[in-house]
Amino acid sequence: MIKLFILILLFASFCLMSGCVTEKYVKKTQTIPPHGLKEEAEPVKKVPVPVRTASLNGKDTDDKYPSSHELTASKYETELQTGLKFLSQKKCSEAIDLFSSLIIRYPEETTTQYYLSFAYDTCGNVRDALNGYTEYVDLQPDNNVLKRKSRIRIQKIKDEIAEKLLKKAQRLADDHNYEHCLKRLEQAYSLFPSKVITNKIVERYTTYSIKSIAWDLSSHSNLIKEKTVFIIPFISLSGNGSEQGKAVAGEIRNELINLRALEVYVRDDDTIKAILKEIEFGQSSGAIDEKTRKDLGKLVSTGAIVSGSIGYIADTLKINGWIINVETGKIVSAKSIKMLGWKIEDTDKSAGFNVNVWADRKVYTIGDMITINVTSNRDCFLTLLNVRCNGEIWELFPNRFNPDNFVKANVKYTFPSVQDNFGLTIVDPPGKEYIKAIATSTPITAEQISKILQDDQSLLITSADRIMRGSGFVFRPVSSSEMRGLHKILTRGVGILPGNNKLEYKAVSTWSFETRR
Repeated sequence: MIKLFILILLFASFCLMSGCVTEKYVKKTQTIPPHGLKEEAEPVKKVPVPVRTASLNGKDTDDKYPSSHELTASKYETELQTGLKFLSQKKCSEAIDLFSSLIIRYPEETTTQYYLSFAYDTCGNVRDALNGYTEYVDLQPDNNVLKRKSRIRIQKIKDEIAEKLLKKAQRLADDHNYEHCLKRLEQAYSLFPSKVITNKIVERYTTYSIKSIAWDLSSHSNLIKEKTVFIIPFISLSGNGSEQGKAVAGEIRNELINLRALEVYVRDDDTIKAILKEIEFGQSSGAIDEKTRKDLGKLVSTGAIVSGSIGYIADTLKINGWIINVETGKIVSAKSIKMLGWKIEDTDKSAGFNVNVWADRKVYTIGDMITINVTSNRDCFLTLLNVRCNGEIWELFPNRFNPDNFVKANVKYTFPSVQDNFGLTIVDPPGKEYIKAIATSTPITAEQISKILQDDQSLLITSADRIMRGSGFVFRPVSSSEMRGLHKILTRGVGILPGNNKLEYKAVSTWSFETRR
């Protein structure tokens, strides 16, 4: 038994030494390759994964696999990211120079224009940023994210610049430097800022214009021996009283009182108004006639009178003011101001939608008949206005006899036509007159204009200056307030009219002619 045990031990020892132990009783261990050799890894099968690429302009390109121009795009985007890094580090000149270079080297990458504008904007160069954003919007055919951001930023920059110009205008007005003050307001208005700021600009321009008239009149007070003056309400160009004329006279009175150069009185009666109707015709000689001077001397006891006129001349509202030395009959000072925000300008001939108006002649004699012709390159609703030399404005079409003002594209219309039972006759006074054709995609109603004027705080928008629709006239008189409303719609781009009527397209054309006795 002891010998058998010893034999088993010897057999086991031999097996261990010779490796004859079966795999069943030995654990597998990880083999370690000799030093300096690496075990060859099992090859991995490469499966192409669809990749959806997106460009830095915010648009999904819909490419499923990298395109052949990846290397060029990668280089461009790397440089673009470098420029953005410069911006984050406040290295403005480096960023602007790099983006400017990219625009030249990669002209097909229009997105660079946005980032150059963004760099100008970030670095405080708002004027360059505004021009850059505007150019980028014009370059983009699609309404992508960056284009929408640019439009929002454009409006904000315009408002910011306009607000700064308003403050500069205020400082200039405080120093009575009205010439440069009004120029600043004109610059602000030309930016097309938001509606609230635009209304503020027009309101300030009106106020400062009237103040400039008062300042000019006051500065010539040394030419008046007796430092007293009567303020007479301004009249219309046709010689009639108007609510606007009263408002202007009131503002000039207040300003002259504040300037304290003259002792100011107010007078308003029909007798003196009748005399003042003749004054404007003597302005070219710088004096009124002797009879008018004597008549004034009997009516007033002051050294001078201040008055003027207000009304449409050509296609814009104009205020004329003058101060007359009652003793000598001399017009010591006369000043004329064109009001901002009232001119209805003609449409550029290169625009997609145009209307064309012309008459049968350029010169007429009082009593002649006039014929007006109109064509439009799109279906539209047509309005014809006659802006007269005396400031009156009449709506010739539509009218009581022909209220339907829809016209078809590329068809010549004549007013009055052979079917119309009315005519157009040249009447007094003689002078230069205008026919203004206004064409729109949808009719513009009196109610819409009234609603548009509700937020207009200009003192020239008076409650008595109402829009007269459906009056007893064959040809309806048009108020200056209505012209202001039309200006806001046609020139300032009010796209949505009250009542949710969208003005998709609009055009304006003007024909001038002369009338003689």
